Amino acid sequence: AGGVSATVVAWARETSVRPPNREDGLRLTQRKAVFDPQSGAPLVSDYLIKHLGDVSDTIVFDFLVDDHDRIGTHNWLSLGEQLMTWDSGLGWRHGPEGHYSRKSNCLDILCGMDLWKNSKKKEPCQRICLFRESTVERIRSMGPFAPPDRRMGKLLDERMKSDPLWPHFEMQMYYNSRADKYNNIVRFKQENFIQGLDKKVSLFLDHVTSCEDQFGDSIYL
Repeated sequence: AGGVSATVVAWARETSVRPPNREDGLRLTQRKAVFDPQSGAPLVSDYLIKHLGDVSDTIVFDFLVDDHDRIGTHNWLSLGEQLMTWDSGLGWRHGPEGHYSRKSNCLDILCGMDLWKNSKKKEPCQRICLFRESTVERIRSMGPFAPPDRRMGKLLDERMKSDPLWPHFEMQMYYNSRADKYNNIVRFKQENFIQGLDKKVSLFLDHVTSCEDQFGDSIYL
């Protein structure tokens, strides 16, 4: 007998929607009042440093999978004090590599929530420049200077092959033209997304380098 493969999303009770506030955004995008500029000593609690690291990690993850959904408030879910990364249903919304134009720039996911931005100004949003050092080093280890079989795209593809839904990405459909979308459906191959993920890793690491050039090691939690 035939069957249909499906996925099940686990749910936890006693969760709550707790989006990061504007002050968190200022700390992540402008590195405000986190460490003493002279001594490097923390100016906030250990809990807040962990919280900022969790939020930063989530934003980096969203950029890598091209998920724009968390720029709002509804997908920031917490279980007690623990931030949960869940519901990436809008991942890879713009195809294998994402969009990088003036009107639609996927790098702006790194700007975080709309709540953090000054909607009255037309200037570009500020992208986060505060990261867990362990996160950046882990991504670097899977970046463009890693052996081909140790890069993030290849590792993800190998991990996904054990899933009955593999090759997942080939099930997705995209519209080439909104004007006549039903006659302009585009599909991509699995390898297109693997290559696109590696491109986004490079773009992220380039952004980290620009933060380091501007602020030095103070960008790290």
